[in-house]
Amino acid sequence: MEGSGLLKFKEVAILNPYNLKDNKGYHQTIVDVKASTNSDKVVIIEIHVDINKG
Repeated sequence: MEGSGLLKFKEVAILNPYNLKDNKGYHQTIVDVKASTNSDKVVIIEIHVDINKG
């Protein structure tokens, strides 16, 4: 992956560890992830999961 422009993470942590099964009545869940790169840059990633029951 050298020169590919991708960041390599040395540490990744889930900031709000909610489980989808705990949100049975909701159609969307959001998970925030904090990651630190080898050069000590911090990246916050927000993941949206949309559950379609159709």
